[in-house]
Amino acid sequence: MSLIRSMQVSQTISCTNLKLCLFSAAVLQMTDPHEAIHHSHPPSEDKIAAAKVSARMRAIVRANPSAPPSQVLASELLTVSDAVRTELGRHDSVLRRLRRQKRGM
Repeated sequence: MSLIRSMQVSQTISCTNLKLCLFSAAVLQMTDPHEAIHHSHPPSEDKIAAAKVSARMRAIVRANPSAPPSQVLASELLTVSDAVRTELGRHDSVLRRLRRQKRGM
């Protein structure tokens, strides 16, 4: 996906497709950065829960550098649903993010 910086949009953008919704802000540069984008779908509860779990895991790793990231991940995965686990991403990717957070990256 290439980033288009020169395109100017003067009208309100309406979200019509959930898959494209995530990329609309990265591709289009609006004339007014404070202009609201109206969505035609409700927020994904699973994505919100996954973001909260991810933030909680990163906070635990930062607070307890001696805790292994795999143990933090295992303890957090016990408390979430399968849909949230899917939204978190692949197991090795989550562990990599936690290790990077532990190193301070």
